[in-house]
Amino acid sequence: TRKIYDVTLRGKTLVVHAYAVDPGTSPFGNYSGFIFDRTEQTPNAKAVVIPYMELVPVMKAGANEEFFYSVYLDYSRSHSNVYPVRAPASAFSITSYYNSFNSSYTAAAPLYPAFDETVYVTVSPYVQDLMMKIHRSQSPYRAALNNRVIADIWAPNFDNVRNNFIAKFRDFGMDNLAVINHNWQNMGYDCGLPSHYPANQGRGGDAAMKTLADYALNSGYLFALHQNYAGMNQNSPYWTSADISVSTDGTQSKAWNIPASCPLSPQAYWIAADKMVKYSDLEAPSIKSGYQTNASYLDVTPTMSPAQLIDYSVSNLKSFTLEDALGNVLALNERQHAVFQGPLFGEGSAGSYQILQTGSVDGVEGEIPGREAAPVIPDFVLKQVKPLRADHGMGYHGRWIGSAGQIIGLNAATFPMDKYRATQIAYGRAGFMGHSTLNGTTADGFLKYWTKEFYTFRELQSQYLSSDIQ
Repeated sequence: TRKIYDVTLRGKTLVVHAYAVDPGTSPFGNYSGFIFDRTEQTPNAKAVVIPYMELVPVMKAGANEEFFYSVYLDYSRSHSNVYPVRAPASAFSITSYYNSFNSSYTAAAPLYPAFDETVYVTVSPYVQDLMMKIHRSQSPYRAALNNRVIADIWAPNFDNVRNNFIAKFRDFGMDNLAVINHNWQNMGYDCGLPSHYPANQGRGGDAAMKTLADYALNSGYLFALHQNYAGMNQNSPYWTSADISVSTDGTQSKAWNIPASCPLSPQAYWIAADKMVKYSDLEAPSIKSGYQTNASYLDVTPTMSPAQLIDYSVSNLKSFTLEDALGNVLALNERQHAVFQGPLFGEGSAGSYQILQTGSVDGVEGEIPGREAAPVIPDFVLKQVKPLRADHGMGYHGRWIGSAGQIIGLNAATFPMDKYRATQIAYGRAGFMGHSTLNGTTADGFLKYWTKEFYTFRELQSQYLSSDIQ
């Protein structure tokens, strides 16, 4: 198999497009990937951490540390069907250094993806020139979030949400809220997926959910319900192995396993990425018509690596590469916008894959790699991400404090709220009224914190979310 390199220079960036000519479908005599070797003539090289831009490793080098360089593998154009492997940052000699992502390919017998990769190599004395550029338009409802503080609710039942949360928000004059309600699914949280509608009978049932939704909407709030089209449980009314993605060994791809949420069918399986829209189309219109929700929330998919979404089934070529998988998720986001005609919120994560959906999702939980110890270097987020979407918070409080995992049962009185808020402001985030990792299940214990959160951010975020940094 022959290959071609198309090389162009755009400003300070060298764009390399490498692709196979008349590629075969057999792995034999084919290409195994695209590997970036060590750099040369880069003395004193060291890695530079830019939060949320971990997919674009940045290095500082030179006799007097006078230049920066980076290598970026374009996921949206990659035909790789394996997790891109990051060569660990390490010195080969005093003038050469490894630090890049390498693509690789694997066969799903008897198929093999056609080699096609696009990479960007940038060298500049100014680190700003190395910021990852996101060539998308602003998300459809981004501007509607400039003055919306997020209320993220995990209460046990619908009357509790109405009486102990939303009613008290109203009593305290909190007008511009976007309310995300997570616990409501027909068969229980993360159970029976991707079935969601109608509302869970044990939490109050359909009538109570309609009353709750009406109350939130009549309060002038955005109101979104948690949906998840990434996984399928075997107790789902939709269960079919035909729509489950296949691993490289030919078995069904396993997702999460949560016995506490779904004791009869705790193991979820990844839905093939090209089938996610199918299930959204089966559920989302009923949610919209049943409750008139004016926003939506997607769990899992907004933060996933495209590599997690690859289907190695020999009968499905629609989600076989990183490019395919990412395109399928963007199509799911587009369908959510079309149905709900309002902002789409999403889960965040401490990884940086969430950046790949910037401009497609209107806002995610702003978890940061490195958590509270991460360096405060907001340039990339403020200049490249914020104009296209409005993220909220720094992630759940228990995913921000500490060094790993999700810490629950935190004491709100001793949690460093001011440090959390200061970091939010530095990164240009919307206010976040969350409680899931803090002690308590009603608004009473949180009102003094939420009141400060709301009134602080209502005044600030409407200014910085509506303004771009040049």
